[in-house]
Amino acid sequence: MSKDEHSESGESSELARSEEVHVLPKNNLWLCLPALLLVTFLGSLDSTIVSVSLNTISKDLNSSSQSAYSWVGTIYLLTCTVVGPVTGKMTDIMGMKPMLYSGIALFVLSSGLCGASVSMKQFIAFRGLQGLGRGMMRVSTQIIISNIITLQNRGLVNSLVGLVHSLSNAIGPLIGGAIAEHTSWSWCFWINLPTSAIAFTMLFFFLNVSQPPHASFKEKFNSFDYLGLILIVGGAVCVLLGFSLASSLSWQHAATISLLIIGWLLLITFGIWEIKAEKKGVSVMVPPRLFKSITPTAILIGCAAHSLAFYISGFYLPLYFQYAKMSTPTFAGLHVIPFAFGSSFASILYGYLLAKFKRYRPIIWFCWIFFLVGNALVINLDAKSSLAKQIVYLLVMAVGNGGLFSTPLTALQACMTLKQTNTSTSSFTFVRDLAGTMGISLGGVIMHTEAVKRLSKIDGGQRFADMSEIASLKEADISENLRMSVQQAYSKAISTNYIFTSCVIAVGFLASLSIKKYTLDVKNIKEGEEEEDGEEKGDGNKKGFRKEEDEGKGEIHLPATTASSDTTLVKTKDMENQKPKQHL
Repeated sequence: MSKDEHSESGESSELARSEEVHVLPKNNLWLCLPALLLVTFLGSLDSTIVSVSLNTISKDLNSSSQSAYSWVGTIYLLTCTVVGPVTGKMTDIMGMKPMLYSGIALFVLSSGLCGASVSMKQFIAFRGLQGLGRGMMRVSTQIIISNIITLQNRGLVNSLVGLVHSLSNAIGPLIGGAIAEHTSWSWCFWINLPTSAIAFTMLFFFLNVSQPPHASFKEKFNSFDYLGLILIVGGAVCVLLGFSLASSLSWQHAATISLLIIGWLLLITFGIWEIKAEKKGVSVMVPPRLFKSITPTAILIGCAAHSLAFYISGFYLPLYFQYAKMSTPTFAGLHVIPFAFGSSFASILYGYLLAKFKRYRPIIWFCWIFFLVGNALVINLDAKSSLAKQIVYLLVMAVGNGGLFSTPLTALQACMTLKQTNTSTSSFTFVRDLAGTMGISLGGVIMHTEAVKRLSKIDGGQRFADMSEIASLKEADISENLRMSVQQAYSKAISTNYIFTSCVIAVGFLASLSIKKYTLDVKNIKEGEEEEDGEEKGDGNKKGFRKEEDEGKGEIHLPATTASSDTTLVKTKDMENQKPKQHL
């Protein structure tokens, strides 16, 4: 077989996205982007500002139940995750701005109700509503950014979103602690009201989106994927509840096993149904191409691997400093700053490099390697590790972590058609949230199991297997040798998590090697110019169909779409079955 023949039959390493036309709405980005980032900030801040106030809230609401305490976080994470794919699909039906406005309105209403709660049951219920609002805001914001920002520059803007996430996560506990200490805990929620009003007003008057006219409202609902909705929501709820119960009960408990089995079966059934539903003409919840083609599948595997490893790192790094180094919660948070801020500024750098060079694969590969090396280094941290070693190891991990948030999302959007952007973006967020929840639960089980095993070998150390006893370790009337042995046991137990995450990261890196190159040079025109542009291209392009192969370059251009076309893009050649020239 000749080289060219082999190239035609093998898997590709460089693929061109279809010659689609991205119609950019007219916006003042200096007003719209800060408003969208403010929405992002509020959502991220809300997920952390409450953590340090929960003890005060529980006492004020006369609740001493540990299960109620844990349900505050569980219900928020569950509703925030489940609403993601639903929001992505509903933006196709209702529009982007209505879904964003609805999310902000629900978030504001539930924030006010949370602050006014008079019982723990009320608080948990309203916290669930707040999770729905936050999930709608998060997905809608990402979709709108994809609509108003060119694909070439989207990586840089998404890195700003990542920066806002990191900053809000870092200052959230500080703000929450200050509010709980100096005023009513209700202001942890009421603070969202005036700031949300500012963001809503700016977006209402200044934000424009380009949503092409599609089928009628009635036709959309008639073709809506109702079975897919039931399967994905039911599966996600069962899986999330299963992992939550595994933390509070055990992995062997009948309820845990039942929920996990049912949940995964529903999600697998959902994937099979989506493939069949698309062939039947149903408007599917998730584009089947996400798990039928190698590039989007590899990106989602990497997304899940990174989210799982990141959530374990972010959640259990502070515990290392509290348990192994006997730091206070405040100082434990300060110790994690090199990782949090290092990741944030690395994300900005990678966003700039992506916008300048339009090459996402080298960034993704580089970041996976550094994230793996950083996790491997953290395994060596123990109770005796110096501050300098801690900082260096966390910075190495941050260099890799920072580029694995927004860069893969840009890569995913590059390999999907414009029409699939909304649902593919929401699917990316859904996978990230689901894997993150799993990571927190798995990390807790791994750490506790290893700690119990190590403490059982220490004379007098068994009492500290109960994590509530760790707070008293520093002042406990025990020998210094016993205290150091317990600290060392917990440091090694936590480091076991990083052995696990290193294996997970290796899977993500191997998956990333299968990612093909899609061009980021999509044609962009300003809203109002599409008609003139269509006349220049001729009748074929006005109808949204164009397939072109550049001889010698091996680039496959898929059918194009204009803003006025609702025609499903049909790939006459499998995008993953060509092999053009190899380069980064």
